[in-house]
Amino acid sequence: MTVIDADDEIAGKRNKFILALDVGTTKVKCHLVNHDGLVVHSAEESVKLLYPQPGWVEIDPKSIWNKVSNVMRAAVHGGGVRFEDIICIGMSCQRSSFITWNKETGVPYHRFITWKDMRADSINQSLNNSILVKAVKLLAWLLFLVTRSPRLLLASSLKYENVQVFGRLLWVLNNYQHVKDAARNGLVAFGTLDTWLLYKFGCEKHITDHSNVISTAMFCPHKLDWLYPILWIAGVPSSILPSVLDSAGKHFGSTHPDIFGLPVPIRASIADQPASMFGSLCCKEGSVVLTLGTGAFFNVNVGKSPPTYLEGFYPIIAWKIGDEITYAYEGNAPDLGTVIEWALHSGLCEDVHELTQTATSVPSSDGIFFIPTFHGSRMISGRLPAAASFIGITRKTSKAHMMRALLESLAFSGACLYENYAQNLKKPVGEIRVGGGVANNDFILQKLANLTGARVTRFENVERSSLGAAYLAGLAEGFWKSRSEIAELAGKEIVFYPDNEEIDADWKTFQLWKEVVRGYSPTSFD
Repeated sequence: MTVIDADDEIAGKRNKFILALDVGTTKVKCHLVNHDGLVVHSAEESVKLLYPQPGWVEIDPKSIWNKVSNVMRAAVHGGGVRFEDIICIGMSCQRSSFITWNKETGVPYHRFITWKDMRADSINQSLNNSILVKAVKLLAWLLFLVTRSPRLLLASSLKYENVQVFGRLLWVLNNYQHVKDAARNGLVAFGTLDTWLLYKFGCEKHITDHSNVISTAMFCPHKLDWLYPILWIAGVPSSILPSVLDSAGKHFGSTHPDIFGLPVPIRASIADQPASMFGSLCCKEGSVVLTLGTGAFFNVNVGKSPPTYLEGFYPIIAWKIGDEITYAYEGNAPDLGTVIEWALHSGLCEDVHELTQTATSVPSSDGIFFIPTFHGSRMISGRLPAAASFIGITRKTSKAHMMRALLESLAFSGACLYENYAQNLKKPVGEIRVGGGVANNDFILQKLANLTGARVTRFENVERSSLGAAYLAGLAEGFWKSRSEIAELAGKEIVFYPDNEEIDADWKTFQLWKEVVRGYSPTSFD
């Protein structure tokens, strides 16, 4: 019998690393994480979004696979290590972007249809106005009045949205005859981005996890199973669906040896926002994280019981690991980082530093408001159109006023999500943890603190989705022993407290901005 000294065990782990892969909407990133929880090296590439028709937003599958494999190799080689030194991989992915492919050949039937895509808007409206959906909602409500079942209350609020996969999948089956025919013959595999990447990595099973599948609107958070009756009525064959497994564990297998020269274990696959929750240490009921990336995502940990209906929020499964399942509420505003990217690409500023410097060179936006809705929104009320706008420009308006209005609108979007949650649940939040690239902006975080009254906490490393995937993978592999050990490695925190001298002015501007947004909301949406 060989006895391994604890110090020797730790020393051995110091020569091993985890690859944390984060596949977002606009960026693919990979981080090399050591046993101290530090990012040793990073690599990233931009994702090219394709717009073949108005309202359509797609991604080429070959392109994104090349970017994934490229950044993983770059992170390893750039960190001066070998793939032999990688103990496992943890992956987080954007949700609700999906693809279908041939089970036998692996060839995709079409490009990824992303969560920003609007092509199924008429299908979703038809579903919501259908006699069947209305009957289901009414029956669920009547049964809820008798049973007080949270599951029935949730069913009574059934509503299909463009961000969900269901309507877009129906669009594919209705409009791509070759996919419909292949599905009848059992040759179609459907999957969100995580499922397809696991397939490309060489996973022998057709699988997804609970945090990704919940965003499809085809999975029951109470029964933890596909909504087979609804899918059958809609004409979605069950043969195309992946198996739903835990977010972390050994069931993901390993990468095919041909990809990196040897098999590398995959130990976690989780959706981006739940990964951000885990990476931000929001593992206790009531904890809150606001991820400021391509969009703004407000997530509240609600513990082990499936959440009921909450206006403006989606009930999601954050993660399932063995017997542990954690649920959350999520609210979102679809445009945040996209607004900053637009400002850069349009020539309004050269870089983010100039944007902030210009915005803070004036004391106010001087009556200028920006509405950040490139992809539509339900931030306040009604359905905002998929078009952003500056409101209130006069001859005195300067570039600095416009830049300040733009940054303020991003803080206001996050504040709206907090306000909606606090008003509906009557539970003010003491701390909001933030992550994502936009969280590096001190101006936005200070405004958020002023408007919410909460302390806003940012880790020194804002890549919390990547680290969340790394933490989950490391725990599953035994690289780290416990969540308390991870908490000690999470890194330095920077806290923004409400500034009493700014609160009144910020609150007044926020209320005016909301009035402008309400006035901007159209009576119809084409």
